[in-house]
Amino acid sequence: MTESSTSGLLLRGLKGSNPLGFLAALGTAATAARIWPSLRWGWSEESGDWIPELRGCTDNPADFAGQLHEFAVKQPQPVWDIDNQLPFAASTFRNSLVHHQATASASNRTMIDLLAGLGSEVHAQDDGDFPDTRLRMIRKGDSANNGLPAYARSLRSNVELKTLLRDLFQPWEYRDDAANLRWDPADDQRHALGWHDPRQAAKKSVKTNSGANCLALESLALLPTFSHSHGIATTGMGRSQHNREVFRWPIWRPAITLSTTRSILSLAELRDAPKHRNALQRRGICVVYASERRQQSKYYSNFCPAEPL
Repeated sequence: MTESSTSGLLLRGLKGSNPLGFLAALGTAATAARIWPSLRWGWSEESGDWIPELRGCTDNPADFAGQLHEFAVKQPQPVWDIDNQLPFAASTFRNSLVHHQATASASNRTMIDLLAGLGSEVHAQDDGDFPDTRLRMIRKGDSANNGLPAYARSLRSNVELKTLLRDLFQPWEYRDDAANLRWDPADDQRHALGWHDPRQAAKKSVKTNSGANCLALESLALLPTFSHSHGIATTGMGRSQHNREVFRWPIWRPAITLSTTRSILSLAELRDAPKHRNALQRRGICVVYASERRQQSKYYSNFCPAEPL
């Protein structure tokens, strides 16, 4: 990777040390690359954290957010209409893959990439469902039988342009009553960690940043779930030296294309970043973060605050 001296558009609302911030940045880049095919992006260090820097797109924040809102929110995304729950029947999933593979191309692969991000049809589970992404932190279906696809539809239909603009360029204020995907460590609000009286917790919803969550949905297109020798794995997910499930992600300075981004996310060296620090630095990767995926109950998980490796 080579460094460019041209300054780009800084998305100061998205922090690279936060798993939701990183996922939202990925989703933003994936969407922006469909609008501006020459887009390149990297990370810039600022105020002790890392923020995305995009080049090859408009440098006007309002125009950028408006274009993203048009492509990532207002345009239909059929992947979320297949079922209300995730996972669902492997046969239904397989039929969707076959159908959309027939129309996919190098310039039109969003739907097939998102499907790959949902799971893999290779190994059906005992209940007939396909094994899905380890980035799903919520239950298959809630009391209304709504899971991640239904939550995604709700987010996409309700997020406004001003919300998207705010979450991209301003510090997060956690003011939205919206579907909570539990990708932000701040979403972990068990009674012992809560601000409010636990007896009143049921009356209070967890506030979130709906624009960031909406953009993070698009990141699944860059984090496929796939079959390997030990079963099913999700890109970025693995085990720590203490055998805890963790999500690892890289931060890099040079401005790169979306194709190069896919390659970086799948590097084997990320699984043992301290051992391969020099090799990663030669690739332009400055730091690798890891966040433990901690299961809080039978149905829900959360990411813990990230640590640099």
